[in-house]
Amino acid sequence: MTVVALEDNRDGIDDGLGELEQLCEAVHIIEHPAWRGAAQALGALFTPTPLWAAYCYSPALARVLRERIDVSSFDVAHVEHLRAAHFATALGRLPRVLDAVDCITALQRQMMARSESLKGRVLAWEEWSKLRRFEPRAYRPYDRIAVTSEFDAAELSQLSHELPPLSVIPNGVDLDYFQPTATESERDVLVFSGKMSYRANEDAALFLAREIFPKVQARRPNARLYIVGSNPAPSVQALATENITV
Repeated sequence: MTVVALEDNRDGIDDGLGELEQLCEAVHIIEHPAWRGAAQALGALFTPTPLWAAYCYSPALARVLRERIDVSSFDVAHVEHLRAAHFATALGRLPRVLDAVDCITALQRQMMARSESLKGRVLAWEEWSKLRRFEPRAYRPYDRIAVTSEFDAAELSQLSHELPPLSVIPNGVDLDYFQPTATESERDVLVFSGKMSYRANEDAALFLAREIFPKVQARRPNARLYIVGSNPAPSVQALATENITV
């Protein structure tokens, strides 16, 4: 396996990089500072390219892909997420599988509906209007698309009838291995865990705290909610109350 990826913050990746290099034939990490991604996203505001894709545009990564394909023999290219879908043209005739994870157009539509500020709604609307055209167009060069739910497969199918075959591959968790440890636990405690700077997780935490948790408290007044994850957005931090810990 050969890994080619972008990095926008070199701090803290060296330990993990060493472990990855032991597992792979080759690892190519392309420097892509956050300022460059932000500048590219800003430049794409008045173009048909959504910010999701513009941020990760990298001629350097495309060049490395073409070079590796010229000198090595590969069975398949596995491309991760819409952010990297536009690199399909650098993969030559190699069979291509895109792990899309979600239908990003549908995700953006949900964000647009729940945005609390006019600025947020306008930005989400602009992204959604671009994504509903860009996403199916970016996926057509692939031989197969993988998503994690039937919902996302249905949403992608509605965007275009000319997409490659879709496969639904749920998140893989070994429930036999990941069993609760035999430790004493509190009653009536809920935990939501995720990278809390990620917009979809922020949206989920807000919905859980505002729409679902009050219904839980109505039946179990002593219930507590813990929202656990790195870099929670200000809207998530503001959820903290006597019964909600962020």
